[in-house]
Amino acid sequence: MEGISPSSNQNRSKIEERLEWLDKKLKRSLSLDMWEYSAILKELYNLAREKVSEVLPQLEELVKRTGISSFENHLFSAIRNYIRDHIPPKDVSNNLYREKIYKLKEGLEKLLDLNVRNYLFELYWGILFGDYIPSDFNFYLKIAQDFANLECRGSDWKAIKVFAQEEAARNYLSKHIECLLSNPEGYMQHLKSGDLEDFIRESCKPIPS
Repeated sequence: MEGISPSSNQNRSKIEERLEWLDKKLKRSLSLDMWEYSAILKELYNLAREKVSEVLPQLEELVKRTGISSFENHLFSAIRNYIRDHIPPKDVSNNLYREKIYKLKEGLEKLLDLNVRNYLFELYWGILFGDYIPSDFNFYLKIAQDFANLECRGSDWKAIKVFAQEEAARNYLSKHIECLLSNPEGYMQHLKSGDLEDFIRESCKPIPS
């Protein structure tokens, strides 16, 4: 969870510095997480500059405070998907756009809080390693079983369970990020009151763009 600090240049953004550092590292790295992180970060940065430049400072700080792992890859992927799918075209005269940008900025500010990131980190890895079993885990088991049948891989229970845990961890993290960025006030309120899962399942749905 520790951030990475490549050499600083005041004329470039933190994200550009991170991408330059990654380009150098990738020339001699076989890390799939690093390759995936680089691709996701490039997509997110280009999308943010074009569509939501107002929140670039928050994204820059989040990149500065985080490292590289499958957790961060899914975290930034979820942010990218939310901006792509739920933020309308840029129009500062549009009330819906301004409201969504305000909430997006506030949600990213909450993600800068180490306690919030640690909560998401523990949720993700807890599901991935089987320490936390979501109430709808049978749904993910069925997906994994159907995939195994489609690929003619038989019924290796251990492999099916691992696949289901990976899918559940990624999807749960994505749901939490979508909820936090679309309704940061409600998310934080229910996180503190201990009924966040019920809130996400029943109430936390972003307004369609």
